[in-house]
Amino acid sequence: MNTLIYYLIKVTLKLTEVGLRFLSKKVSLEELEALCPRLSKNGVLTEISLGQESFHVGIVVPYRDNFVMTERCLSYLKHLKLPPHLKATLILADNGSSQKETLHGIAKMMTSQFPMPILKCSLDYPFNYSKINNDAVHFATKELEKSHGTALTHLWFLNNDVMVIDPHALEKLSSASTLPNCGAVGNTLLYPNQKIQHLYAEPFVKIIASHPFKNDVLPHDSSWLNSPRSVPAVTGASFFISVEAFEASGRFDERLPTLGQDIDLCLTLRKAGKVIVAASDLILIHEESSTKKAVFPISEVEYFYKKWDHSSLVNSRPVLKWSEKLYSSPWKWRYPFPLYVNAKRRAKK
Repeated sequence: MNTLIYYLIKVTLKLTEVGLRFLSKKVSLEELEALCPRLSKNGVLTEISLGQESFHVGIVVPYRDNFVMTERCLSYLKHLKLPPHLKATLILADNGSSQKETLHGIAKMMTSQFPMPILKCSLDYPFNYSKINNDAVHFATKELEKSHGTALTHLWFLNNDVMVIDPHALEKLSSASTLPNCGAVGNTLLYPNQKIQHLYAEPFVKIIASHPFKNDVLPHDSSWLNSPRSVPAVTGASFFISVEAFEASGRFDERLPTLGQDIDLCLTLRKAGKVIVAASDLILIHEESSTKKAVFPISEVEYFYKKWDHSSLVNSRPVLKWSEKLYSSPWKWRYPFPLYVNAKRRAKK
């Protein structure tokens, strides 16, 4: 009986989605921009510069084997152009690699002439994205203080399946982070076929969040790319944040080991009054979930909704979002995933 209820709910949700797609009007990219206002300093839209502010950024790259992909990611980082006031340290977080190719390749890279200092930590435990990144930051903080007497000011969490094709990427992220009240910064991500993977994320849509206009083509003359924008959330695949904000917000929630920790952190920052910024003019390439298949553990989804269901941030956006695109609708309605989760859990008993 429980199994029957589960499948009835599942079919109902699918039919509802199809119906809403049919009844709704797709929002254009121009209309989307109205929901993500441009940001500026002192109310004037001008080019942002680092000025004399000093940055020391820790670039955190987690990996487990698949050395070809990690090597490709690091090869792009070699070409980053850093202005005088911007320093970077590469932090490699090895989550239990065992393949000889990876072990030898990383060891060789550690002794090569890489254009920035490299720190490597071995985190040999079951995959937990939040804990891996948290532990890598903790390790690097202690190591830099002990060995060099220096400290990181900012962090750039970067998936090893991201290709940093813009040599000015770190400068653009750092510059965007100087906007007033900035909590965290993300950027535009495209698939290798040049279609959109990520402009920003809409929390509480689909399972945890949706990516509007995913798999659409982004015109190179789109005004979306003209200036930084205020957005609800950004992906952890390329996530820039100050150490101060990261620590104050409690770091990544380790009760979300496989999904939603980036969205959760963005919501925490927004709850504290911070602004999430999309450095929309920075375009990188992302082979989404190339290193690990996307999974949606019920317990994590349930925990996420219990944590945020009573927040004023739920349903705070003025339109209904469905699937990978943005749709307008006369209804204030979001995906009833807790109902689906509970039904699926009962069906397994």
